Amino acid sequence: MTYQLKPIKNSEEHKEALNQFEASINAADGTQEAYQRDVLAILIEKYEDESIPLPLPSPIEAIKFRMEQAGLTRKDLEPILGGRAKVSEILSGKRELTIKMARGLHTQLGIPAESLLGKASILDDELGDFDFARVPVVEMQKPRPRRRSAAS
Repeated sequence: MTYQLKPIKNSEEHKEALNQFEASINAADGTQEAYQRDVLAILIEKYEDESIPLPLPSPIEAIKFRMEQAGLTRKDLEPILGGRAKVSEILSGKRELTIKMARGLHTQLGIPAESLLGKASILDDELGDFDFARVPVVEMQKPRPRRRSAAS
């Protein structure tokens, strides 16, 4: 193997590193080629973790995964989602999660909020094109002058 080990900085270097890794996949353990393959695997993994985002699962996939992981049934979701019919509608995709439902699933089952909200679709639907720049946050944080009471 003639590949020079170095940090992977871009997709072209990533592709080259993958090719070199593939070429050395059958290297015998304990050889220089196997050592370089193992280091190359670490470099590839680091680049992919930092540069290639994994898509979030859909809210339904995230819920079903957590149910399977924790051995939960649909009945276990009823207190969080609001009854058997709602659980069925959510898991079949006929009903969207509300923010209250997503918050409950996040806090009670530990499902990441990002997975439940997707690409912030729930927030986008509820807030629409709201212009946050027009909210006078600084003025809202300023203390109000105290009013004098009639007795003063």
